Amino acid sequence: MTLKQCAAFRPDGERCKRLAQEGSEYCHSHRLYVEEKPSAIHPLPEGKIELVSSTAWALCEFCGDAYPRIDLFLDGNKRLACPGCYFRASLLDATKGQQQKWYISAHQVEELAVLHSITYAEALVEIHEIGFRSEEYNGHLFFVKLEASG
Repeated sequence: MTLKQCAAFRPDGERCKRLAQEGSEYCHSHRLYVEEKPSAIHPLPEGKIELVSSTAWALCEFCGDAYPRIDLFLDGNKRLACPGCYFRASLLDATKGQQQKWYISAHQVEELAVLHSITYAEALVEIHEIGFRSEEYNGHLFFVKLEASG
């Protein structure tokens, strides 16, 4: 019986130091090792993959957070706004002209949320962040903000 070193190479480039099995060039760990050149890489068929462009992401010009470009909206001044900021702007537009306190119904908030592709829960976070609080009147939920400014 002749002992010989395994013919396989490890990932670090070093040759395996184990002994080859009898009648083989390789040790037990490398018994399935096949040293062959990989086949040529063929390009993917057209339409199977789309490259992501450098403009795929953009920043909301109001909060500064990064979003996929497709999720951002242009406001009236052609500035990019995320759904949350766009929702806030629409909310403030909906309460524009109200004196001393602003109010909006929960139903209106829900409609604005759907219009701006955010969930009702996300809308509630946004509305509370800008100072509105919940109030119930005659069994209906409203959001009220005191000391409305211009």
